[in-house]
Amino acid sequence: MTIITAAINQLTRNLALEWAKDKIRFLGAAGGPRIESFGCPMERAVEAEEVSHLAAFLCMPVASYITGQVLIAGSCTSRSLQSQGMQL
Repeated sequence: MTIITAAINQLTRNLALEWAKDKIRFLGAAGGPRIESFGCPMERAVEAEEVSHLAAFLCMPVASYITGQVLIAGSCTSRSLQSQGMQL
């Protein structure tokens, strides 16, 4: 995880805590690592359209209780990347 990614994650959490009392949610949608050869189960990178589907889900009533999270669209897990020696 880069410093920028960690900062965005923390900002999302902080804003969610600050604004929850006003029923304002803060969420993030991100593409997973663009690495195809690091043990990703689907063996392909995430497409921009797939991230947009995740963002659309977060706008639906069924996701109304989710806040303070950055959801990642992608088949690579931190465990699969770390098993290949990648630092997160």
